[in-house]
Amino acid sequence: MTKPSIPINLLQQPEQGARCIFTPFLFATRAAQVVFDDLALEQSKGDFQVPQAVWVDNRLNAQPLTLQFLGLPIILQVRAGRQGIYPIVSTTGITRWTAASAQTAVDVPAAMFNISIPTWWQDV
Repeated sequence: MTKPSIPINLLQQPEQGARCIFTPFLFATRAAQVVFDDLALEQSKGDFQVPQAVWVDNRLNAQPLTLQFLGLPIILQVRAGRQGIYPIVSTTGITRWTAASAQTAVDVPAAMFNISIPTWWQDV
């Protein structure tokens, strides 16, 4: 059986140019352990197409953060007290994701990029 392959946008410039959208995970603000969010408004206005990378600053969180993109088999786990840039492999416009953490006393800064960010996939 042949394994399927998919085209990816590695190092290609999107139509709207390189963009970054700040999307903090507001656990403390919403008093929740799971936060749902999306890019539907930005995508409908043509400001942002396909997320290619995400930056997460989990330094002030005493618990790991789990980030899952709905509709994709991608689950990112950011260790407690760490930050980093993580690649997102997708050919479709991701519109929804969930962020989860056992800690609800902090908001976690994050940003989505519509371009690939060269990284060693190592958090700091």
